[in-house]
Amino acid sequence: RYSNKKKAITTLQKYCRSWYTRQAYTTLVRATVDLQAFVRCRQARLQYVNKVGVSVTVQALIRSSLARRKYVKAKNGVTQLQAVCRQAVAREDYLATRTLAIQNQRCARGFVARQRFARTISSIIQ
Repeated sequence: RYSNKKKAITTLQKYCRSWYTRQAYTTLVRATVDLQAFVRCRQARLQYVNKVGVSVTVQALIRSSLARRKYVKAKNGVTQLQAVCRQAVAREDYLATRTLAIQNQRCARGFVARQRFARTISSIIQ
């Protein structure tokens, strides 16, 4: 009778220990799965944030490059327009100065010619 009780107690202890061990193992597996899920979620989130950051940076670089090209094109156009305007103003100034120089030369030559003519007339008359 003692041996039957001992067997029964041993069997009961075996089942209890295996149940507790299974419960501990199941808890450990669930905790491990939860931790892995958390880590994978965090990694995916960081990877997404990194990709978004990279795409925003690439978009910013492209937009700045396009804006720079547009600015340089407009600047070159304005520079050419200024050059044409300055050239026209300089040409007008040159032509005005040339006209005045020609008028001064004409007056000076006329004056010199009148003086020669006056000397020639005075030498002929004497």
